[in-house]
Amino acid sequence: MQPRHVEALWQRVSFAVPAHQQKYQGHGEPVSVSVIMVREPEPPKGQSALEWVLLTTWPVEDASEARRVVGWYARRWQIEVMHRVWKSGCAVEKRQLQEARAAQVMIVLDLLTAVRLMSLLSIARHTPQATAEGWRSPAQQSAIGSAH
Repeated sequence: MQPRHVEALWQRVSFAVPAHQQKYQGHGEPVSVSVIMVREPEPPKGQSALEWVLLTTWPVEDASEARRVVGWYARRWQIEVMHRVWKSGCAVEKRQLQEARAAQVMIVLDLLTAVRLMSLLSIARHTPQATAEGWRSPAQQSAIGSAH
């Protein structure tokens, strides 16, 4: 996949607090955010141009900060997939652990499992002919072999 080339413009803006929040919740200060407009001036042939409008409370004063925020946003989909793998692939919502410590341990183990699954998915997508052999330690291979 070829890299996409984009350009970005950014501006700090303030929004007035809605009247109902001023009246009932006592909020009076405007909300300031950075708006970043990212666009692709020349998309690859046959593809739609990328065009994002990002709002962030992160202060964006220069191109370096704009790149940082855009980088975070570009990784958002991977984070969404990670949560899906963690919730669905590891079935974390089905666990019925009674003790907080046991839940913490399982959360960490499930996250490690999800990271490993995502790594394997990435390899399978980018190198379909690769096998999972190099990704398993002898102990893991032994555990998998004894589980059958």
